[in-house]
Amino acid sequence: MAHLDDGFKRFMREHGRLPDWKEVNACSYLPSTRQIQDRFGGLTGLKKKLGYADVSFGTGTHRSAIASRTGSRGLEHELRIEGKLIERFGEVFVHGEKRIGATRKRVDFFVFTADGPFAVDVFDSDDIHSFIVHLNIKLRRYEDFPSEVPLLLVCMNQALSDDRIEAILAAKERKVPESFRVLAYAGFLKSLHEFRPHKWPM
Repeated sequence: MAHLDDGFKRFMREHGRLPDWKEVNACSYLPSTRQIQDRFGGLTGLKKKLGYADVSFGTGTHRSAIASRTGSRGLEHELRIEGKLIERFGEVFVHGEKRIGATRKRVDFFVFTADGPFAVDVFDSDDIHSFIVHLNIKLRRYEDFPSEVPLLLVCMNQALSDDRIEAILAAKERKVPESFRVLAYAGFLKSLHEFRPHKWPM
C-alpha cells in the first residue's frame, strides 16, 4: 500500500491533481487499473483507502479543476488550430469532431485536400512526463486508425519544440506509426504546406 501512496503523491507533485484511469494505465510507476480493480474494487476504492477525501472524477473539486483548466485552454488551442486550417484549406473542407469509420472514435479535425485527407488531434501537456502520458493515450486510442490517412498529433505546449519532441520519440520504446506525426505548433504550421488546398468552386 505504501508504494501505491508514494505513486499517487508523485503524480500529484508532477500534475497538481490525482490521475484518472487512463493516466493510471499510462503511468510507469502505478499499477494497471485491472490490478487496482482486483485488489481494491476500483480506482475510487483505492483512493478512498489511501485517504483522499475527493475520490470521484465524475464530480467534485478535482473534476471541476481539470475541466476549468483543460476546458478553456483546450478550446482556445482548438480554435487556434481550426483558424489555421480554414485559412489554408477553406472552411468547407475542414470538418470538426469527425467520427472515424464505424467506431465512436472522433478526431478533432478531418481535412480534405487536393492530396487526400488528413486528420488532426490537438492536445496539451504541462511537462515532458505528461506529454508522454498523453501521447501514450493517443497511441492506444488511435491504434486502429486507417494508415492511409496521415494523423497529426499536435502538442500545444510552447516549451516543447519539434526538435525536443523528436528526441523524446527517438528514445521511446513504443514507436509511433509511420502515418502519425507528432508535432509542436511550429511544426504543425509547416506541415500544412505539404498539402495542396482544393480549388474552390470545384
